[in-house]
Amino acid sequence: MNGEISGRDAEIYLSAVHKHGLDKDIRFIRKYARFPVGSSVLDVGFGSAELLKFLHDEKGYNRKLFGIEKSPDLFNIISQKIELSSINLLLGDFLDINTSDLCGMDQIVMSFYLHHQECHRGHIKKAFEVLRPGGKLFIYDRILDSDEYRNDFTRFWYDKYLQEHEWSEDIPNLLSHESMLALAQEIGFIVISHESADHDSRIETRNFKKKIYELWSIGNIANVSACFLIHPMYINLLDKILGDIMMDYCGSFTCDFNDVVYSGDLIKDVYPGLPWTDLLSEWTDEIYKGEVGRLIILKSNDHWAKILHHLGIAKRKIRKKYGVCLGPRAASGNYMAMYNAFHVPEPWELVDFLRLIRCHLL
Repeated sequence: MNGEISGRDAEIYLSAVHKHGLDKDIRFIRKYARFPVGSSVLDVGFGSAELLKFLHDEKGYNRKLFGIEKSPDLFNIISQKIELSSINLLLGDFLDINTSDLCGMDQIVMSFYLHHQECHRGHIKKAFEVLRPGGKLFIYDRILDSDEYRNDFTRFWYDKYLQEHEWSEDIPNLLSHESMLALAQEIGFIVISHESADHDSRIETRNFKKKIYELWSIGNIANVSACFLIHPMYINLLDKILGDIMMDYCGSFTCDFNDVVYSGDLIKDVYPGLPWTDLLSEWTDEIYKGEVGRLIILKSNDHWAKILHHLGIAKRKIRKKYGVCLGPRAASGNYMAMYNAFHVPEPWELVDFLRLIRCHLL
C-alpha cells in the first residue's frame, strides 16, 4: 500500500471525484470544524485541493494555508491549476517532511488520508509533532464501528465500491472507532468530539460510515481555565447568554467576572496582525471610548479543553440568536470587521490571551 493515486488514474480521479460526494464532504468538514481568522491550516494528502481552495476563497479570514501531497501526478496537475500564491503546496511523504519546515501549525486536516496508510500511528504521531501546543487535528474518513465489520467492508469494497468508481486504488486500511480513540490518547491527544457525516446514509455502509474526529494537542498547557470576552453592547444579555450556555452544556460550572476596558489596544491584543485589526482598533477607540466589557472565566470539574470546545459551539448558536455588531468596512471594501457577542480564544491562544487580557482589567 503506497497511498498514491498516480498516472492516468490521477487525471481520472480529479475529473470524476465530484460525482462521488466530494462537495458534500467539504461542506461537512467546514460545518463541523472551525478554521478561525488568521489560523494556519495544513491539509495532509490534499488530493483535489478543494478544501484548501474553499478556505482560501472565504474572504477576510487571512488564513495561512499549506498542503502536502505524496502523488507527483496529483501534485503536478493541481499545482499548475492553482494560481494562488497564498497556498503553499509541498510534494512528498508526510512522514519524511522535516518537522521544522511545518512546525507550529494551528490545525491539520487528514481527509480520506489515513485509510491509504499502513501505519496509522506514525501519521497521527507526526501530526502531533507538527502541531503547536493547543493545535487541532481533524480526521475525516470511513471508520469501522468495530473490527468485526472489517470483512463486511471488504465485501462492499469489491462488490460495490469498485464497480462505481472510475479510478483504481488499493483497498483502504480502515481504523475502527475503538482503535482511533486508543491511538489518539496514546499519542497525547485529547479526543474532543466525533460525529458521523449526516449525508452518508447508504444502508450498506451503516457499520463503516464517514466520521470526523476533533483531536487537540494540549501538550503542557496546564493551570488555565476556559474563558470568553463579552462585548460592551451585549453586557445586558449576559445572564441570557450564560443561561443558553448552561442549557446546552452537560455539566456545571462556576464563573468569575472581570471588568475589561474595551479599547483599541485590547482589539490589537485579541486580533493581532489581521487585515482589519488597525481599522477596528481605531473604530473601537472612537465609538466605545473605554466602555466596559467583561471577561468570564469558567471553572468546572471537566477538563478546560472540553469547556472551551463547548464555548466555541455556543458562540455559533448565540451569533445566530443575537446577531453581530458590524464594524467599519475597509476602503477597499474587502473586509467587514465585526464584533460577535463574545470572543472565545482558540486553545493555542489561551495562555497568551489570559496573560494579555489582564493588562486591560479594571
